[in-house]
Formats: sequence, C-alpha cells, structure tokens
Amino acid sequence: MKTTITRAMLVATAAFAVPMAISPAMAGKNTVSGSYGELNWSATSTLVGATRTQGGIGETPYTGSMPAYSGTVGLLMGGFVCSGTLLSDRQTILTAGHCVSDGFGVNETPDNGVTVFFRDPASGPDVQLYYGGPGYTTIQSSDVIVNGGYTGDVIDHNDIALVRLSEAAPDFAESYELYTGELTGLVSNITGYGSTSIAGGAMGVDTVNPNRLGWFRQGLNEYDYALGNAAFGTDWADILGEPFSQIEYSYISDFDNGLAANDATCVVSIAIIGAAGAGFCDLGTGTREVGVAGGDSGGGSFINGQVASVNSYGLTFGTGFGDFRSGLNSSWGEFSGYVPVWLHADWINRNMVAPPPAVPEPATWLMLIGGFALVGASMRRRKTVVSFA
Repeated sequence: MKTTITRAMLVATAAFAVPMAISPAMAGKNTVSGSYGELNWSATSTLVGATRTQGGIGETPYTGSMPAYSGTVGLLMGGFVCSGTLLSDRQTILTAGHCVSDGFGVNETPDNGVTVFFRDPASGPDVQLYYGGPGYTTIQSSDVIVNGGYTGDVIDHNDIALVRLSEAAPDFAESYELYTGELTGLVSNITGYGSTSIAGGAMGVDTVNPNRLGWFRQGLNEYDYALGNAAFGTDWADILGEPFSQIEYSYISDFDNGLAANDATCVVSIAIIGAAGAGFCDLGTGTREVGVAGGDSGGGSFINGQVASVNSYGLTFGTGFGDFRSGLNSSWGEFSGYVPVWLHADWINRNMVAPPPAVPEPATWLMLIGGFALVGASMRRRKTVVSFA
C-alpha cells in the first residue's frame, strides 16, 4: 500500500506500502486488475524519473534542495512505509488513506501509531530514512483520522487521511497551505520517499536492489484529467468496474518519455473514445518527468508551493497501450493516480489542529481590558443556568 512515486500502467493499484524488509508490497489486496474489450489493466499503489533516481550517487535532477521540501515526510507504520505532507497547523500530516487503513474510516496502524520522519536541513541529498543513522528527526503520532468515504479500494478519490503529531513539527520543517483550484492541464511537482531506480523509466523500479527506499525524490508531471472528465462520460467506471461516484474525481497523469508510442494518455484515450482522444496527446515535461512508485503513496504534489493532491495509485494498460515495459513497475507509459485536495479541503480544515490565537497589539489589549470589565459587571448581575447535553 505504501511505496515510491512511479506511474502505474493501465492496471490500477493503490500506492503500495513497503515492508521493512524493504521491498514494495505490490501484491494482494493492494493490486487489482481487469479487462474491458481489448483493454487489459492492472493498478497498484507506487517516483521514478526519466534517468536514475537510485540513492547514494550524489545530486540528481530529482533530489531537490532544502528547505523547499522539508515538509515532505516519511511515514513508518510497523513494517510499511509511505510519504506525507506537513500542513499549515504544523501538527497534521496529509497522506493517503490506504497507508493507514483498509477503509471506512478505521485506523489500522500499529499500537504505537505512526513514526513520522523529517529530513534534517543539513543532511544532504542522499540521507536515507527508516534504516537508522543520522540525518533525520522523528515524531510519533497521537491520532490518525481516515476519511469516512474511503472504501479501501485501490482507485478511490476518497483515499485520503490525516496523521496528527504528538507535538509540533520541528522548526526547520516547512508547512504548506492547500491548493484548491482545478488541476486538469496543470504541471505539478510530485514528491515522495518511495522506491528508486538505477535506470529510470526504461526499467521502472529496480528490483535487483531491495534496499531502494527512503531517499527523497521529486519531479514534474501534468495532470491529464480526472476520470470523470466529460469527454469520457462514465466510461472509466465501466472500464475499472468501480462506481462512478467513487472514481469521478480521481486524477491521472502518464509517465512520458517524449515518444508517441509511450504516450499512454493519448493511446488509451483514443482506444476508449476514438479520434476525440487525440486531444489528450502530450509528450511530457522533459527530463524532470517522473512517475509515482511504491513508498511515494501519500506524498504531496505541489502547485505554486501549495499541496494540490495526494499520491494514490499506479495504473497500466500494458505494452500494447503505451507501457514501455511489461508489468506494473513505474516504467514509461504507466499512469499515476492522485486524490485532489480541493475535493477534501473542508474535511481537511475541520480536522486540523486549530492555530494558536494571534497576540493582540497593545492598543487592542486596552480595548479588551475595557471589554472584560463590562463583561464582569454583567456576569455579577446574571443568574447562572447550567444544562447538560
């Protein structure tokens, strides 16, 4: 359920967790597949770049400088890992529902809760979380809040949760406001501590090196559309076998390499709706293009420095429909799926810790003191009535 950011093929699977044996958990209930006419798909939950993202090699185009990403965190739940984003109250982490729950609002984290990892600002680009050693600060959770609409299915636009910290985040960690605008056609900066690759999109996640998690990576991709886009009607519900009301606002982007043959959004859209699908053809953002991989689940995608979506799943339709390499492995031509923040902004705001009240200016203090005196006089004259709910 939890792992690095890599785009999934037209196979839908929730962004997956990675056991502390440190290998992505892409099997079992977190991977689903199906068929619709000539389309065969698989999905799972999983950042892989156009070139290698493997840790321990110094700066790459995908490392990102501090403190710009100091509020992207790693999450450890027993033997599984995910990513998350520190929100503006500095005590709430935004993440994916499947990182902490099997659905229906139930918190299923271990008894000791979630350990949240903040990368220290002087740690350098290749500090690795989760394995012990210097370079990061940890805080335990005090509570986990799962969106009550989350079904536990891999593709669900309610795949979102909040992790409450037991204390305020470290002073060095940047916190983020919510981006609540429409996403289609916008390029976002995708972040996570998920699985890495020795070859990039040509291979996807490197299965040779099992110790490939816990390095921060980030890159670019464009939100192609939500599955409920009017051009498709309710076709995506039929293709994926899920209620339209559950997937309508799930956004996808494909992992492009600049070649039309691997422009999965284009190929798949044309297969679904014919020539009109060519309107979604796009060869990508260049060498900083990335896809979501195992461990990136729950990480944030950013627009104008605000968190716009949560990494949720990977999806592939296979090599016949754009995937560069068979299997669901975050290679070129696979899709990444996201939960939009705008859909859940009210729920997020209701469940954040209230910010401390602002300290009044001296002139305001004088006015308040006068007000307190008047209230006190009124209270002395008023009879108190107590009632119990």
